[in-house]
Amino acid sequence: MERRPDRRVTKTRKSLMSAFTRLMFERGYENFTVADIVDSANVGRSTFYAHFTDREDILRECMARFFAVIASTVSAEIIPAQLTGVLEHLMQNRRLIDVIFTGRPRIVLFKAMGSLVRTNLDLVAKPGSWLLSPVLISAQISDAQMTLVESWLRGRAHASSDAMAEAIHRSTRAMVQSMQVEIHPAAQQN
Repeated sequence: MERRPDRRVTKTRKSLMSAFTRLMFERGYENFTVADIVDSANVGRSTFYAHFTDREDILRECMARFFAVIASTVSAEIIPAQLTGVLEHLMQNRRLIDVIFTGRPRIVLFKAMGSLVRTNLDLVAKPGSWLLSPVLISAQISDAQMTLVESWLRGRAHASSDAMAEAIHRSTRAMVQSMQVEIHPAAQQN
């Protein structure tokens, strides 16, 4: 029988993530500390560290639900159903784009996106069937995805959320396919 997560744990995590998000958008990432987060969430410092390792960890967690959908295009045969909704949410909150696409948050989130893409690459092909290292391929794909989304949010490309979802899916799938090498049966026997 599958065990459901403790509601108190879920509530505490949500409270911490909400406090983090609020502080990040009010002050900017560099202008608040873990102490500020726990004060805002009305929990103890040890409670924070029971859930997250540091501010970068909570930043990754706050954005994971959005970025995981984008990263899933690596292994999705069709456009993920949630992708348009994620893009619409990001567009509706584009006034906050500088907070996540500049400075340390940008570095953290691009790296996190690379990890999400890497996880999806493992679903696509067997080890040894890649032209380059999967880590390098993940970096290329995640950087391309994030740059496309950022450019769109900054108004450098005018397109609907549906068109962007299709563009992300098509370009990602093309990159994945271009990085796979065909393993011939005779080569596998050697």
